[in-house]
Amino acid sequence: MTKQQILRLNEELKYAVMKTTNKDLTALGGKIPLILIYVASRRLKNAKDIVLKMGKYFSLEGNKFYKAFLNKELKKYFNNKYKQTNENIEELNEEIIKAVKNFSKYIRKNPKTNIAIFLMFILGAYLGSGGIDGDGGIPDLDLEIFGIENHRSIFTHSVIAGIIIETLILFSIIAIDMIYDKLPKEHLEIWDLIHEKKDNFLFNFTTGVSAGLAYHFTIDATIDGMGTYKDLPFSAPREVHQFIMGANAFIEGLDAYYKKFDYKIIKNLFILFKSKFNKKDSNETKIRLNYRRS
Repeated sequence: MTKQQILRLNEELKYAVMKTTNKDLTALGGKIPLILIYVASRRLKNAKDIVLKMGKYFSLEGNKFYKAFLNKELKKYFNNKYKQTNENIEELNEEIIKAVKNFSKYIRKNPKTNIAIFLMFILGAYLGSGGIDGDGGIPDLDLEIFGIENHRSIFTHSVIAGIIIETLILFSIIAIDMIYDKLPKEHLEIWDLIHEKKDNFLFNFTTGVSAGLAYHFTIDATIDGMGTYKDLPFSAPREVHQFIMGANAFIEGLDAYYKKFDYKIIKNLFILFKSKFNKKDSNETKIRLNYRRS
């Protein structure tokens, strides 16, 4: 985008905001806490669900192992596990091949738009991770904000960063959706693209950010694990700091995966907020956030 286009984008945004009532802008700002609760609770729910599933799995496997030990059938038990592992690997390979084929079809279907949408994921991942080496990006903004002596702040090196960034992105998209009808009749095409493809752009960018953050946290917890948090409310050995960092990588990585299920309710969010502004359909205001995955 050229400098002239950026200036025009800014002017069109100002025009649309000026056409929006103070009441609507105030109502929009009041939605930030709801969005914040939504993105935070989703991460906690995903982490809780996977921990419970893992606990159930290890409990069942422990029981099977114990029975095999008592019945002197450990060889049979391990043979079954080996066979099952191979089957799982084959299924994974098939899923990867299928995913690559589907992605290829997706790009060929509408190259201009779909490549742009995919690049949003790449951009998000880069901003979240800082690159292959895991240096820079959103987590290392603490260097600019707090200084080198406070590097590795819990606010930028944890899911807190993901929650704040996603809240801001969601808020921005919802705001654009609200002011879209108030833009000048002759406006830049990027407004139309964002409005029409907001679900895809939103999903891919925020998924990329979460994946990038998880990668950065993983690097800091392992390869670059000598550093420690500088603002924890308690003192602890380095290993505890690494565990906390790793746990945050785990939770944010889970969120990157599970977004594909939970972002199906984003349309409900748009409808809910827009109905509050327009008040054209009272039934729409009754839509509630549903955290169950369909």
